Amino acid sequence: MVGGDPDPVGGRPSRSRNVLYRLFAAAFLPQGYPDSVPADYSAFQLWDTVQGFCSYVRSMLTSHALLKGVGVGVEESSALGAVFVFLVRDMSGQLAGVLFAAVQGTGFDAYPKQWRLFADTMNNVGLMIDLMAPQLLLDENGAADGPGERSRSSENLFLALLCCGRVCFALVGVAGGASRSALTYHFSKDGRNAADISGKEGSQETLASLVGMLAGFYLLKTLDALERSIQTQVQWLVFSLLTLLHMYSNYRAVRSLQLVSLNASKVSHLWTRFSAGQVPSPADYAQYELSPLHLYDWVQEKVNVVKGRKIDIVFGEHPLGEEEDAEGQVTASLSDPDGDYGITLTLGPLAFGRGVRGTLFVSVREGAQEGRRKLKAYCHAVHIKSWVIRSLEARSGPAIKRGRIDEEWASYILLKADEGDVFKRRYPRISKGWTWWDRFWRDLKKKGWARDKVYIYSSCNN
Repeated sequence: MVGGDPDPVGGRPSRSRNVLYRLFAAAFLPQGYPDSVPADYSAFQLWDTVQGFCSYVRSMLTSHALLKGVGVGVEESSALGAVFVFLVRDMSGQLAGVLFAAVQGTGFDAYPKQWRLFADTMNNVGLMIDLMAPQLLLDENGAADGPGERSRSSENLFLALLCCGRVCFALVGVAGGASRSALTYHFSKDGRNAADISGKEGSQETLASLVGMLAGFYLLKTLDALERSIQTQVQWLVFSLLTLLHMYSNYRAVRSLQLVSLNASKVSHLWTRFSAGQVPSPADYAQYELSPLHLYDWVQEKVNVVKGRKIDIVFGEHPLGEEEDAEGQVTASLSDPDGDYGITLTLGPLAFGRGVRGTLFVSVREGAQEGRRKLKAYCHAVHIKSWVIRSLEARSGPAIKRGRIDEEWASYILLKADEGDVFKRRYPRISKGWTWWDRFWRDLKKKGWARDKVYIYSSCNN
């Protein structure tokens, strides 16, 4: 019928698909999707689901191997012995998780991408150990999976490997959980729909785990039907392929994230790019981060250390009492004209090897707009650091190589860095009298960076 209502029969498939989509969205997608989440949500969740599927399939392989390792199906094995093995294994993991969380603390907020990759790497290591450990069990005659009683040394090795694997999984739990919290806040509208996003994330993971465990179960049935002589080879082949897919999926998931929060390495790159032209957007930085170019810049930073030009940036008061007694140490200081922060530069010989080691101690006044002051102070320190490294390169004589620096030269370098300081010089194309720093602060907001989410802590080496 032209111009009339569509054929109700022909419209049924479309209506059925709409109903199915609404049911799927209600169960697995945040309310208001896609408008309620950032643009990078879909790509991240897609690759996250793929890597979750790979993990659950591999966990079925390792669980099967571990059950055989603790003696399931062996008449000589006891249930109490298996319980003891799992007790020692779990205690090791719990202690490792507590210690790891105590050591890291606030670092998870600043670098959720890197900690997510760390967690998934530890997950791969833990699964590999769990799959490998049972295959190292030997009987008294030295044969793997032999009919005789297992040797004491191989049982001890088996238990030690299980503990190592559980330690890896404990690190996964802490790092993965903390980074997931940071990413949930990123996907939410300043935390307003964080609970909904977290709940739907759990539903998506449940779906991936169900499909992965079913696939893993049928994979185990297929492996058991193979000849015993090739079971292990096929098992490791499948495990390796799934691990490669898992690593690729995690890399794609992390690269798709466009985090708007600011950490030390990110601010350093943004300030350097701004000094050369303009501030990159979060999307631009996401393409740079974890790319070959990013790796090259990181290597260049380490090359400066190898060449004896190591400059650290540390937030906190300069420990005057300690540094005055340091042999060959020189100190120079400057303060922000507004009294918002102070920077102290110390230079001296490297403890090991030849060259210069320096530290920029940055102290920021507490109070209103502390985030902006901390950001400005860190950019100032990055600016001074680049000046110091260039000056050390230009003055690469024997005295510098031995780490000998006089205090007059250190003060001169700090003064020259401050004279050419973009924090005082006016931005040429702005008639309002803004400094370059004011322009940088404005461009951060213009490009979409969250200026209120500054995660720069005590040690800021990048």
